[in-house]
Amino acid sequence: MGEQTVPLYVRCVVVTLRWHAAAILVFFLANLLLYRTGVAKYNRDDLTTFEVLHYTVVTYFTVGYGDVYPTSVPSQVLSWLNMATFFILTASACDLKGVE
Repeated sequence: MGEQTVPLYVRCVVVTLRWHAAAILVFFLANLLLYRTGVAKYNRDDLTTFEVLHYTVVTYFTVGYGDVYPTSVPSQVLSWLNMATFFILTASACDLKGVE
């Protein structure tokens, strides 16, 4: 009985999902920290932790519902980085180096 190997495309998807999950976590923590310290400002001043998570995920996947949006330069720049990271990680999913 030989060792079963996981197909390369499955390993690629798993690695990509891990990177996306890590990026969402990092941006969520950055959004939350900057919001709570008053550096990042949004159209509402009473955001809950869940709403910050919702904003992070919606921005990450570049959907942008418009219910929460940045109104200060630091929060706008963080949003740009958030969206750019999604595109960079998605494009890098085509590069299978390091998956083996």
